[in-house]
Amino acid sequence: MLPSGCGSIVFTASEAALRGSTAGATYTASKQGIVSLTKSLAVPYRSEEIRTYAVAPGPTATNIRIETRAKAHGP
Repeated sequence: MLPSGCGSIVFTASEAALRGSTAGATYTASKQGIVSLTKSLAVPYRSEEIRTYAVAPGPTATNIRIETRAKAHGP
């Protein structure tokens, strides 16, 4: 992208990065990391006309298992 003088970087985040999630702290933190990385990369590359985006879809069918019993999350 630098040689061409423009471009776009697109990351997949999650709405969990914006509000937390029952999928767990590790998942939520990793998605927040994507949001922060997107913002951090936008600054040094703006003069090169390289844009960064983070797409944050809502609920998506995955293999992530979520325990819904109240006692599963502690007292």
